[in-house]
Parts: sequence; C-alpha cells; structure tokens
Amino acid sequence: MHEEVLGGENGQAPPIKSYDTSIHPNFPVVDTSKFKTLRDFTGELIQANATQAAAVGIYFSSRDRPVAKKLFDHYYRVTGDDYVLDESTIENWISEDRHAYNNPAISTCPAAISANKEAAISRAIAEVDKTQSPVKVILSTDWVIVAGISNDHVQSLGRYSLASTTVVVAHPGAAGSHQIELRQQSHICDIYNFHTDDDYGNMAQSAVNTMAQSEELGLAKSFLVYGSGAVHSWSGSK
Repeated sequence: MHEEVLGGENGQAPPIKSYDTSIHPNFPVVDTSKFKTLRDFTGELIQANATQAAAVGIYFSSRDRPVAKKLFDHYYRVTGDDYVLDESTIENWISEDRHAYNNPAISTCPAAISANKEAAISRAIAEVDKTQSPVKVILSTDWVIVAGISNDHVQSLGRYSLASTTVVVAHPGAAGSHQIELRQQSHICDIYNFHTDDDYGNMAQSAVNTMAQSEELGLAKSFLVYGSGAVHSWSGSK
C-alpha cells in the first residue's frame, strides 16, 4: 500500500494534481521460461495445435467476445509486447459486482474500489482532526485479486489484479461536516498466459491446454495486459 499525507500552508489545502491518481504498484514480470521448450521433430504437434487454436479463435469471434479475441490474436503474434486495454472497457468491467469463482480470496472490483475510497476519506479526516489544518491524503492499494461475471470479461482475463488510488483533500470541521474533495482511479493488470494444471473440468480446459502448449511450441507468447479506468470525482461533507 502507498500512502502520502501532505499538510496545507497558510490555511490552504494542497491542490490535487492530475497525476495523483496514477500511482499504482509495480507491474509483475512476465515469465517466458516455457516459451519454445517443446520440441516437435515431425511437425505433427504444431499442425494439430494450430488447428485447435484456430477453433478457439473462431469460438471467440462467433460468440461475440471482442476483447477476448483481440488478446487471443495478440498472444499468437508471438511478440510478447504489452497490451493496453482502453478506458471504456475497463470502466465497464470494473462495474461488475459479482463473479462466479467459489473463492473468498477473490474480490469484486466495486468492493475493492469502495474500500479504498472509504479508507482514504477516513485517513484524511483523522489527520485533519489531529492538525486542525487542511490536508491531502493519497492512498493506493496493493494489487487485489478480482474477477467479473460477463463472458467477454471472464474469457479475456479470468482472475486478475486491481489497484485503486484515491486522493482526498479534507478541511477541518465538526463530525459529519468536514468538507471533502476527492479523485479516484482504478488500475488493472494481468499476465496473459495459460496453465495446464488448472482444472475447469469442461471444454474450457481443453482450450486452456491448447493455448498453453502453443507457447511451449513457440506459436504464442505470454504478455502483460494493463490499463487504467477513468478518474472519478466527488465532493461533499463527511
């Protein structure tokens, strides 16, 4: 977690800067150690894998999974280059308030975002009550494991990481009447790769196995996916 507490001068609150909400933890490093580790002396494995992978791509196209198809295509370009998701896609995904994973360690995006917002407000109010002077607090979370529920969302990223950053300017006041101004932005990241030890128990696992083997054969390459949502503003009394 990242925290900054900045006091005001001459009764004036520190201004909110445009880059304050861009703070987030470092991105993970992509592990490409499995790339091109499977030898295919006859070419039969490569041919079979390419046929199976093409079927996965057709599935994404026919079932209207536009982002999943874009990430799939990027994987098979074998560049390993980062892929940046657009703001509107992220905003749509992080609004989803449920997921289908039976794991209490996986959060929803709205829950993680709301917790960061409330923690930042509470921290700013506690500091302003102590100093009786305007204060600016920047609070950024660690990466939190999250997931969504819509098909394109799940088939693009599955479980992934979200960090939320909130900057709050608070002014002295009685309980419930502190004047608050805040900005908040969410950031996401994921390593786009596949593992044969996952156990979906259905056709999805067959697709996962194919795509994992693609990297081992040198037909595809893992990469970092990341992006940031819009900056949201709020002001009022707390």
